[in-house]
Amino acid sequence: MAPCAVTSPLDRLAPLIEGRIAPVAYQNKAVVYDRMGQPTHAADLYREVLSMYSEGSLKEALPLDAIRSRLAVLR
Repeated sequence: MAPCAVTSPLDRLAPLIEGRIAPVAYQNKAVVYDRMGQPTHAADLYREVLSMYSEGSLKEALPLDAIRSRLAVLR
């Protein structure tokens, strides 16, 4: 039997989040990952939010300056 891959509990939500939930969900998930001590996952999601903003697909008012500041700390 192959070993079971260790994943975050939030990874199970990925099918629900990808493309079907508002971008604010990405930001919220990033904050949770950040607080769980998983900076790589948090940074990826923060970057995704900023990418959505630059593409013009971000409709919600999100704290973009705070996201950029936190991403700078995580780098």
